[in-house]
Amino acid sequence: MPVTTTVYLHDQADYRIVFAKCVELIGAPARTRTSDDGGMVSTSPDQGLCAWTWVEYGQDGPPLRTTPVPHNQHCDPGCGYQHAPACWIEAVFDTSDGYHDDHGGAGTLHQRLVTGLGQWLDAQAVRWSWRNHGDGTLHDRHDGLAGLTLLDK
Repeated sequence: MPVTTTVYLHDQADYRIVFAKCVELIGAPARTRTSDDGGMVSTSPDQGLCAWTWVEYGQDGPPLRTTPVPHNQHCDPGCGYQHAPACWIEAVFDTSDGYHDDHGGAGTLHQRLVTGLGQWLDAQAVRWSWRNHGDGTLHDRHDGLAGLTLLDK
């Protein structure tokens, strides 16, 4: 199962600049293939990058979501999952389960990516939260990032 981590931006930001920062963090070369479908901009998968990254945004400038995603018919009774919060932008990193580099596995990579993006967002005075889709827990800013290393296999 891939390791997927989403960063939610709670203040307005330019999705193109956020995407450029995500691409920089994954170390993508200048010739990396990307696409923009008018609501999501992404790197193309299968380019040998450490992570596939994409940014979802509200078309024509509004927030992506003005209210949190509610529980729905697919939720089990008593669903404790914290669905996606209201946000301007979602920035997502997705890495294959078997990823490993000199620093560790996919969890360690995602810790570095979210920390790097979070520090950059902090410097821009943009409020943010994040979630790893493995456990679904929504974290405020840098809280819980150390736990991502537990995903290393």
